[in-house]
Amino acid sequence: MTTNNQQTIADAWNERSLALATISQISIALGGLTHPTLLRRLAAIVYRTCSTGSALGDAIPKNVTYYVDEPNPDLHPRAGARTSGGILGYVADVTRVRRHFLEEFEKHHSRNHSSPLTYIPIKQVSHIDGTNEFTYVCDAPPGQGVEEGTGWDIATNRIQINGLSPNHTRAFPPLPPPPSNGTLPPARILCAIYTYAGDHRKTQTLAETWGWRCDGYFAASTKTVDDPNEPGFGAIDLPHFGPEMYNNMWQKTRSILGYIYDNYMDEDDDNSFDYFYVAGNDLVAIVENMRYYIAELESKHGREQKPIYSGLVVRQFATANKFFDFAVGGPGYILNRQAIRIFIEQLAQCHGTSMIAVEDRFVGKCLNNAGIKIIDSANNETHQQRFFDLSPAWVAGQNENGNEFIKRCYKTWAEDYGHGWKYGMDLISEQSVVFHRMNVRLLKRFAAILYKSCPVGTVLGDTLGTYQGLAYEVA
Repeated sequence: MTTNNQQTIADAWNERSLALATISQISIALGGLTHPTLLRRLAAIVYRTCSTGSALGDAIPKNVTYYVDEPNPDLHPRAGARTSGGILGYVADVTRVRRHFLEEFEKHHSRNHSSPLTYIPIKQVSHIDGTNEFTYVCDAPPGQGVEEGTGWDIATNRIQINGLSPNHTRAFPPLPPPPSNGTLPPARILCAIYTYAGDHRKTQTLAETWGWRCDGYFAASTKTVDDPNEPGFGAIDLPHFGPEMYNNMWQKTRSILGYIYDNYMDEDDDNSFDYFYVAGNDLVAIVENMRYYIAELESKHGREQKPIYSGLVVRQFATANKFFDFAVGGPGYILNRQAIRIFIEQLAQCHGTSMIAVEDRFVGKCLNNAGIKIIDSANNETHQQRFFDLSPAWVAGQNENGNEFIKRCYKTWAEDYGHGWKYGMDLISEQSVVFHRMNVRLLKRFAAILYKSCPVGTVLGDTLGTYQGLAYEVA
């Protein structure tokens, strides 16, 4: 950052409160600040985080007026969301994405599919890279992209869809009975992903493949999208402390949890949920298997008897003898109401002003400090994993000799949790829940393989012997 840019920030403060613009807008105006230290300083200027007595703390006036597009930072992580017009106080109907796609299914596709489980809206229109979506989803030959190596075998022979259908009445065979959770009704799951407005086409693909299968869904973004015909439908403009950037994922996650706490945990409200899945925007989740796994959790721990925090476990060492275990953020993690309640009520200031990318470690560390230990998501009978930080093709080719993080993951699973050393197909549970690092172009392809969504007469439909009829949208 040049001296001229530093002067620009100072001049902006003197001439007009920086609170009139978001920190990311200022960064872009200055040519795209990316250095974390400089962005932290910029955030410290905007959000007045330096104490009185320091040069910056004494230089910045405290009587700042905050406008609708920049909430008072003291409100974070519970400042709330903004409407599409930029007004704070917006509470999204997080069931709208699910309802929209089920309505589309009933209107156009119920005659072609025995269950909404097989439905994916595959469009015969130009995709973002100029190719026809229907062609590369249904007519590309097997064995490419995420299907390389044993990826195809994983998708077609290993993974089973074992949970409830999206309408909770029809099942996709074979369906082994889920673990008993007593007389409780099916758990309601709210899925929340983090994204930004520039990635809304990718976000739309997630909503169309698996987001709508959750009971509730929203994408924490920088723009609210209410129109189902606009890319990013289901996104909400959710501000957070500090700049909008990857290196501040921790603050974005804090605001997601704060927003959930304030709006979707009232048991007497129809907009209430039992479990919350938090993840990024480059993965495919098998929500039906997530339901199955949650039923398994409830059979062991009940629904509200203890805080639940679960995902792909890895061990983080602070020193040679001091460590904590956390859920890897890439494939996401599951929290119940109790865990979020403790996080917000007891831990709201845990690393309250830290800006860092590794939100997963900070979530795990803060919960661990409150005595909440991660629940290993692996299948304890087969000792196979359900959550994966890699795509199917990558998982098939990995072993403990990968990078340092991969080595630590394998050691955690094999030795610390007693699952033994497993690789490739032997590592993957039939009840797999999520695969991370999925190219957006291949998300629908992989989902179409899993759910057998392509019609007979296409390469994929004929190869899988799938259902009759059209899978793509009817005009």
